[in-house]
Amino acid sequence: MARENTAAEYPELPFRLGDELDGLGRVIRIEQEGPGVYYVAAKDPAGAFRLPGEYYVVRRDSSAIPREAKTYGVPLPQYPMLLSYALDEADNGHRIVRYELYKYRLQHGLPLPEQSALHDTAVYGMELHPEYFGPYPVPLHTPRGNTVRHKRLLNGVYWIETDQCRELLAVCYPIGQGDLPVMVQEWALQTDYDRTRGIHHTLGYLFFAGRHLCVALFELMQLHRELETNGLVDPAALMNAIWRDNPAYAVVYNLEEALGLHDTFGLLMQQVGVEQELVGSTEQMIVYSPEAGVTFLRFQG
Repeated sequence: MARENTAAEYPELPFRLGDELDGLGRVIRIEQEGPGVYYVAAKDPAGAFRLPGEYYVVRRDSSAIPREAKTYGVPLPQYPMLLSYALDEADNGHRIVRYELYKYRLQHGLPLPEQSALHDTAVYGMELHPEYFGPYPVPLHTPRGNTVRHKRLLNGVYWIETDQCRELLAVCYPIGQGDLPVMVQEWALQTDYDRTRGIHHTLGYLFFAGRHLCVALFELMQLHRELETNGLVDPAALMNAIWRDNPAYAVVYNLEEALGLHDTFGLLMQQVGVEQELVGSTEQMIVYSPEAGVTFLRFQG
């Protein structure tokens, strides 16, 4: 979030530029976003080489942020009347504050960063805060007909049966974009509406059919263990289905695993210049288990 530094001081705030805030650091930037809502950048003195932390700071009496949204904030130790929301943490409610700020601006005739800002913030917020925004809705229309039956595998991930007797895996775009490799995303089907308007604008669904369905589901399982623990997917049967339907993918995946190319921590260390040996594991490879079969959705067995 790029912002100009400012020397402006706000009399309703108990701190100023240069003050030290417990848990945040030295305040180096303050910008008012709405009534009782501020963007604050603070530098942790212990992190000399770290970028400044960015926060929303909200007064408990702010008229722009509803009571429910304030329950996500963390009170500042020195000033309990102020709530902080770190912008570099995924699920601490800062998306909720941003949504409510955009809603306030729209209701009061103030400009938004872009026309779709309110919609986009809500859609991305559904992933981490379905209790606030609601879960991702089941897509009613698909590239292979209308939805007549569905099963929720994960918030934003649905098994779908259509009126053309087609089975699809539907993955909402915010999850698919962030959690699926680009190669897998390119296998996805899209509705005419999303394709013509640009799915990065509509934030609709990616649909996977046939031999690509099992691969997309396998990739999602690497980041969303709920897909395995909720009992709806049989991992062994899923890997068997990959060997049956997309063996080239299985071969490449296993080779990458052997070379340590799925070692996220090791790759991150290498990117920042730290010598780190990449580690692979045979336990993480796609293996064939004859006794498991290929019916990987347990509710279909």
